[in-house]
Amino acid sequence: MQKFTFLALIMFLNLYSFAQPATTFEELSLPTEKYWNGSDGSGKFTSGGFTFFNNYNEAWASWVGFSYSAVTDTITPGWGNQYSAITGSGVGNSEKYGVGYASGTTKISLENPDSVKGFYVTNSTYSYLTIRYGDDFSKKFGGSSGTDPDYFSLIIYGLDTDGDTTGQVVFRLADFTSDNPEEDYILKTWEWVSLDSLGVVSELHFAMESTDNSSWGMNNPAYFCIDNLNLRQVITNVATEVLEMEQSLAWPNPFTNHFSLKIPAGQFEITVTDLYGRRYMQRNVLGNNTLTINELSEVPAGIYLVKITSEIGHQQTIKLLKSK
Repeated sequence: MQKFTFLALIMFLNLYSFAQPATTFEELSLPTEKYWNGSDGSGKFTSGGFTFFNNYNEAWASWVGFSYSAVTDTITPGWGNQYSAITGSGVGNSEKYGVGYASGTTKISLENPDSVKGFYVTNSTYSYLTIRYGDDFSKKFGGSSGTDPDYFSLIIYGLDTDGDTTGQVVFRLADFTSDNPEEDYILKTWEWVSLDSLGVVSELHFAMESTDNSSWGMNNPAYFCIDNLNLRQVITNVATEVLEMEQSLAWPNPFTNHFSLKIPAGQFEITVTDLYGRRYMQRNVLGNNTLTINELSEVPAGIYLVKITSEIGHQQTIKLLKSK
């Protein structure tokens, strides 16, 4: 049984290392039903090794690029509800998610060039209700007969360090082009968008395309919502070496009710989250000692991430398996 548990843990760690959620937005400070739209003039925000760019126009109290949100309104139509996902929450019922408004240059940059596994996407409430019912500026998709071959697409471009495009991925947020009307849809769930084909990138650029256009451009709202942006990590050591390194810092691994954590000299912030970014513990500690972590005694079995952050921002993440 001990050998089986050891091998199972290696498999979990190997699989997870290639699908680790790097950006869940959950660590960003934001009350329920509120949003950040760049009105502070900062022009960007950072989460999980990614920088999301924002351009706020103070004169018009408007923005383009990326914001983040904890708004849950899936009912109210119109521009006033531009910060809500049609799902009413992030992936896995998490509180926060990103909102993109694709006008001009809408981009995300990586702290270090790497392969991006992908992300989850859904429609904003504003886009969904406009496409479904139409309004004073936009048509109802499918038209009055329901047969118009309309579509609404998100296009993601990868850029390398030289600014050259590595490829593009097109994902349809609404599609009425099928000959079978039963296959028409407007996305209202979180769906995975794979970016494997883009290779190693330093930036991701976003654009939108629609069949509902005028001389001014696209008529329906150019919004989308994202969550759990993933950064694929490259493993340089075999699984057993990784496991031995992590066990030397945190033990036992797997654990049941509590585990010990050895911290080097210095001042650190310790956080423990699950794979969806939900936080179960946060402590500020002085290092050069061994801590007993017992806050996870009542949480479900599964993989948890222990993040150790130094005063100057250096981070190390340890993966632990709670067996029961």
